[in-house]
Amino acid sequence: MIAARHMGMEVLAVSCVTNMAAGMTGEKITEEEVLQTGERLASKFLALLRAVLPRIDGYLQSRATTSD
Repeated sequence: MIAARHMGMEVLAVSCVTNMAAGMTGEKITEEEVLQTGERLASKFLALLRAVLPRIDGYLQSRATTSD
């Protein structure tokens, strides 16, 4: 992503952190806990993508028409 920005590309990064407290408490986080967190956050993450992607598409469409 840093290299892409350096080359002048527009970049968007989205992530879902499912093990945010790893290493903070001294206790190991299990794979099951990480998967449960992902499942719990899936609907919110999907809602974010559904809200953002049409806006990105609109932005790209507007850039395509202004660059002609």
